Amino acid sequence: RHVAMAHSKQIKCQIRRKRWCCNNNYQRGIWFTCLLLMFLSSILQKEYSLVVNAQDYDDYGDDEDDDFLAEILAEEKRQEEAHAKMEAEAKEYERLKSQQKTPMSPPSSPPTMKTPPNKKPTMPGGAANSKFSNIEDQLRKKESEAAKRKAADEEALAAKKAEELRIKREEQFEKELAKMTADKQKLALKQKKKDAKMVNKILKASASKKHYAVLGLRNWELSVGPLKCWKLQLGKKPYTIRRLTTKQIKSKYRTLARLVHPDKNKDGRAEEAFTALEKSAAVLTNEEERREYDRIERKRARQKREEKMRLVSNVVHLIQTNVLLVIRLAKKIMGPFATPILLLGSLMI
Repeated sequence: RHVAMAHSKQIKCQIRRKRWCCNNNYQRGIWFTCLLLMFLSSILQKEYSLVVNAQDYDDYGDDEDDDFLAEILAEEKRQEEAHAKMEAEAKEYERLKSQQKTPMSPPSSPPTMKTPPNKKPTMPGGAANSKFSNIEDQLRKKESEAAKRKAADEEALAAKKAEELRIKREEQFEKELAKMTADKQKLALKQKKKDAKMVNKILKASASKKHYAVLGLRNWELSVGPLKCWKLQLGKKPYTIRRLTTKQIKSKYRTLARLVHPDKNKDGRAEEAFTALEKSAAVLTNEEERREYDRIERKRARQKREEKMRLVSNVVHLIQTNVLLVIRLAKKIMGPFATPILLLGSLMI
C-alpha cells in the first residue's frame, strides 16, 4: 500500500509539472506571436509609406523629364551651330593659308622688315589672331588623332605579320617532327614546351612594358638621402647603396638571347620575343633611358599605391555608413523592442 501511494504521488507530481510547462510554452507562444504581428505591421506601414512617396515622386518627375529633354535638345542645337561655325572658320583659314603661299610680285612694294632667323613670323593681333589660334588648335587635335590612328594601324599590321610568321614556323616544325623517330619526337616536343613557356613569359612582360621582367631581373635599388635637418641639408643627390650594374644586365641579356634566338628556340613566336628582348636590353643599358624609365616606374607604383589606399578607405566608409543605416532603420521599425532583439541577434551570430 505504501509503495502504491508513493507511486501515485510521483505520477501526480509529473502531471502537475507537465501542465506547468505547457502553460509556460503557451504563454511564450502568445508573446512571440504578438511581437511578430507588431513587427510585421510596422514593416507594412513603412512599405505603404514608401510606395506612396514613390508615386508622388513619379508624378513630380514627369514635368522635370520634359524640362530636361528640352534642355538636351537645346544643347544639341547649340553644339551643331558651334560645329558649323568651326567648319566655316577652318575653310576660311585654309583659304587664307593658300593665299599666303601664292607668290606676291609687286616691284614697287615698300620694303618689309625681316624677321630674325630664330623667330617665327607672327600673325596680326586682335580678334583675327584669336580666331586663327582656335582654328590651329583644332587642326593640331585632328593631326594628333590621325597620328594615333596611324600608330594603331601600324601596330595591327605588325601583329598580323607576327602571326603569319608564327604559323610559318609552326608548319616548319611539324615537317621536321614528321621526319624524326618516336623518341626524338618526345624530346623535341618537351623542348618546344619549355621554349614556349620562356617566350610567353618574355612577351607578357614586354606587353606591360616591364623591361626588367623581360630580362628576368628584379630592380632592388636602395638609395639614401639627401638628409635634411631643419635648415641643413647633407648632400644634393641621393646616395645609391645597391643597384643593378650594366654589366649584370648585359650578361643576363646574352644568356637569354642564346635561348630565345629563332635558330635555337622552336616556338612560333621566338622571333617576336627576341626583338622584345633586344628592345628591353637597349633601354636598360643606356643610362639616360634607364634613369627616365626608373622615374616613370616609381611614379606609376606610387599612383597604384595611392589608388589602392583610396579604394580601401572608400570601402571602409561605405561599410560603416551602411551598418549605421541598418541599425537606424532597425531601431525605427522595431521601436522599443530594437535593443533586446539586436542583442539576441548578436548573441545568436
